[in-house]
Amino acid sequence: MGRDEREAVRENFLGVEDGHIYFFYRPVKASANDLRDVEQLYIVMHPLVSKHYRLLSLETAKLPEPQTPFNLVTATVNKVDHKYQPILHELDEKTVTVDGIATMGKGAARPCGEGVYSLIPGENGMHLFYVVEYSGNDHQIVTQLGIGDDGEFLIGVYNPYYGTDIEDPDPDVRPRFPESLKSALGNERIVFKDVHLLLDYEEARVGLFREARESKPEEIRPIKEKMSTADIFSDLRLSREQYPVEPLIKGKWR
Repeated sequence: MGRDEREAVRENFLGVEDGHIYFFYRPVKASANDLRDVEQLYIVMHPLVSKHYRLLSLETAKLPEPQTPFNLVTATVNKVDHKYQPILHELDEKTVTVDGIATMGKGAARPCGEGVYSLIPGENGMHLFYVVEYSGNDHQIVTQLGIGDDGEFLIGVYNPYYGTDIEDPDPDVRPRFPESLKSALGNERIVFKDVHLLLDYEEARVGLFREARESKPEEIRPIKEKMSTADIFSDLRLSREQYPVEPLIKGKWR
């Protein structure tokens, strides 16, 4: 995406935070042929007006479908950094050790979609809207992962001090939000205000509630990408040699 196009995207957004969003999945073993082979789903957020990146690790292999009775998924902010390298390191191949012995490796996470997002306050809290700009030639993967072409979620952050004495919290409670944000936590189990600030702390637990109304603000006008202009390669500097990119480019499982 060129500079002029980025400026056009910024002008069309009205959220408290707007940016690029990237989706990855990690296979259970060496490869994935369908949803049953997916271990975990990841979301990378890069606010337009900020230099930092966030990596959210979902505690599930897919996002909930619209209109489903159970519409909540939880995630953890694994990494927040102003450089993209630590984010990619978390998505890289992993070695599983048992009793100090490396027994099995986990393949690198696969990119499967990229787009733009906006965090917009609503009557019941903060809403995450996103639109997928690029997902290869076939939408099979983003459809099966519940990502779709766009989505809307009520997004909140779990209060780590809920049920504890906030004035003298357990030292093991994580994340440790600064004093300036503690007042926003209140006595709620899940906080839906100032979410864009709370997401900047590693180990924060996030709740994503799929909204029944599948719509996006008219202000969000995504720029349809192609492989040569996909931001995931210029923004995250994603290496096509190191990461299996067929799911993103061809829309095929890998």
